[in-house]
Amino acid sequence: MSIFSSRRALFKGAAALTVAGALGAHHAGEQSAQAATLDVKTTPLTFKVTEASFDISGFNLSYEITGLQAVLDTGLYTPYIEAGYYTKEKGFRQFYFFSLEPKKRIENDVYIRHHIINRDITGGPNANYGIRLSLRPRREQYTILRTLEVRPTIDTEFAWAPFIVDIDMDGEYAPDIYRSCKAKVLLLDKDRCFHPQRAVTRGDLMDAIYRSARSPKVKLPARSPFPDLSPKDERYAAYIWAYQNGLTSGWSDGKMHPEAVASRATMAAFFYRYKHLPSSTGTRWYNPTTPADMKPGSPFFVECSWLHSSVNIDTSYYYKSKDFRPTKIATREELARVLSMLDMLDTIPNSPYLDD
Repeated sequence: MSIFSSRRALFKGAAALTVAGALGAHHAGEQSAQAATLDVKTTPLTFKVTEASFDISGFNLSYEITGLQAVLDTGLYTPYIEAGYYTKEKGFRQFYFFSLEPKKRIENDVYIRHHIINRDITGGPNANYGIRLSLRPRREQYTILRTLEVRPTIDTEFAWAPFIVDIDMDGEYAPDIYRSCKAKVLLLDKDRCFHPQRAVTRGDLMDAIYRSARSPKVKLPARSPFPDLSPKDERYAAYIWAYQNGLTSGWSDGKMHPEAVASRATMAAFFYRYKHLPSSTGTRWYNPTTPADMKPGSPFFVECSWLHSSVNIDTSYYYKSKDFRPTKIATREELARVLSMLDMLDTIPNSPYLDD
């Protein structure tokens, strides 16, 4: 490199550093100006506990916060959630404490979270609970600028008994079933039964995927596009949503057949199409594994290979079965397993201690 080239490179590097420094100073100035105009002690905040209940999974806590985005945008404050209960001897006794990460789960200025907390560290179903939202300077952990507290009424209906009565609590599918039911992606009947061995229908698949997508709004047609679908059907929105998003186009006879029993291959096709939509969230990476009982060119080979690679449906195998069994009728416990392992139950954390 010539002397002139070296000088030119040095000049460009210095100029770049000057520009970067100016941009950094400008950003810091904007942040400071924004913080200066925001009084965290009076800025409008609403803190609402939407669920506080006990069941076999632990202490379930859900809440919504509005107005938090402006506080997070300053970058100067850290919001904390504290869960505790009151005693006559020591007053408020905290058992759970965590900070809220910026720009996470905020939709339309509503910050939404759900946690499952280990029952053993709480005060039990009959304690007098308080849930607090505190604002603190980011670099001053012990300085509290503002606190909002809610004293929730605890739902103890299922505190001393399983909220699902027909499954083995220690069964291999139990965690997946509990998560899918707590997320209200799969539903129980009026007797709180799950029916884990019951066959899955095409309608069940559409409804579960629709619920896992947080039941998006659907522009319903004035007239049903399928003769066997009625606008009065409670799952009508889910069926139309699945049709509009290409999860299914119905059968060759022009009907949807939501009551038809679904095979594992059908289940694979529905989930494959959903997870490859642009709007779909969650991991799409997987280590390709071809089922031993399928060959390229067979019906739904791509879809079944994808699901077989992504999910260990047969829990009796440590890793997974070498076969996918595409013609086997899918069951509700298998559907719960697929939903769980594809990270489609994001309202429920994987661990009792994990903040989602």
